[in-house]
Amino acid sequence: MSDCLRHFSTADLNAVHSASMELLECHGVVIKSEAVADFFQSRGFSVDGYKIKITEHQVRHALETSPKRFSLRARNPKNDLDVGGSDPVLSGTGGPPLIIEANGLGREARLEDYRKFCKLIHTSRLPQAVPHEMIHPMDLPANTAHLDMLFLDTIMCDRVLTGDTQDLVTTRDTIKVLGLIFGGLESLESSAPVSINIINPLSPLGFAPDQAEALMLLADHNQAVAITNMILLGSTAPVDLASALALGNAELLAGVVLSQLARPGAPVIYGSTSCQMEMRSGLTCLGRPETLFFIMATTALARFYQLPSRAGGALTDAHMVDAQAGFESALMLNAAIEYGVDYILHAFGMMASYMGASLEKWVIDEEVASMLLAARQGERFKPEEIDVDYMAKIGAGGNYLSSPRTFKSFRSLYQGGFLSVQSKAAWKAAGSMSAAEKAAKEVERRIGSYQAPAIDLGLRQELETWIAARKRELA
Repeated sequence: MSDCLRHFSTADLNAVHSASMELLECHGVVIKSEAVADFFQSRGFSVDGYKIKITEHQVRHALETSPKRFSLRARNPKNDLDVGGSDPVLSGTGGPPLIIEANGLGREARLEDYRKFCKLIHTSRLPQAVPHEMIHPMDLPANTAHLDMLFLDTIMCDRVLTGDTQDLVTTRDTIKVLGLIFGGLESLESSAPVSINIINPLSPLGFAPDQAEALMLLADHNQAVAITNMILLGSTAPVDLASALALGNAELLAGVVLSQLARPGAPVIYGSTSCQMEMRSGLTCLGRPETLFFIMATTALARFYQLPSRAGGALTDAHMVDAQAGFESALMLNAAIEYGVDYILHAFGMMASYMGASLEKWVIDEEVASMLLAARQGERFKPEEIDVDYMAKIGAGGNYLSSPRTFKSFRSLYQGGFLSVQSKAAWKAAGSMSAAEKAAKEVERRIGSYQAPAIDLGLRQELETWIAARKRELA
């Protein structure tokens, strides 16, 4: 794994930190919530209306209680994950309203599409967390859609969950569902977290009331929070990278402070998916060098503060599964894994600058991630096993193909997935399929092989009963 800190000197990081501290101490962050303002003020912070000023001492005190590493419990203990360990926590895309078909055509996402993504997650050989709202089903009522998705996340997968934190209503419902699954609210608060939850600052230098209050609620219940901004160069942040980094850093540190005020030791992740804005169209631009810079800088600053990091994964602006989608996604995912990002959201399936999701791209991105992770498995490199006598015995011009050692050990090499190498003749005989066409076949195979994970029938009935009642309340 490359050390992203080599790209930034200690002086560089201290300069960003100092500028962020000046912003927080002299200008503060704005959170238009009476409850949050009162909460800060009652704990000795300077509050002027909704503007909250935070000192460096208060930031450092929060960092002292923020865990550098923590575990996440899944419904199936075999799928538990570590955040801040040697391997990243991977999670697919979340939130897009469109499905990008294999032919490049986009359409509104539906609940049936959501079920297909759940099946891909459960049949994956990669350890990963379930991203809540892989797509947003447009055929469901907006005020209750989160309940249907939380239910499917729970019964169709048995991996670590991601909460719905779009507002306080969905956050409270998420905590209720988690409590039903994991033995009650007291169990949530006293045991390792069972979910990751995304909280977004309102750039520049603010938090929406619901997001700040949701952050406090999640911290109070000991659920992991990834505080993640998406500052846009030239829109919600200055164009120059250093100033934008200082601005975004100030927002994230304010979130860390709030989490630790709510519950010292609450699991928190430092994250950003920042990029530039395309000035001619007003669209976000993910497939650009600036996105790579922010992946690197986010990880460096997280290590500087000794916090777990979060960044984007297979990000692309492409509208179909083509060469652009391939090279942009591979570049971004490689950077996130190479620099050591701890939690990689949008690792699979994301398209069209967060607006679309593709089943075919999902499985391609999984294969890319598998290769990248295999390449960094240092345990396969064992200098003590170098055998000069063996190589000398084979000698110059020899062949290792018939060696018993080769027959015994060749499976330790990466075997590849559905994109495995074929001869030209075999490729033609199989239909001369493109990578996207092969991916469509793999999606079909994976969905066809899906078998639902076991779940206690009483728990399932309890979930169904509560969700039905909750839908009636919200309706």
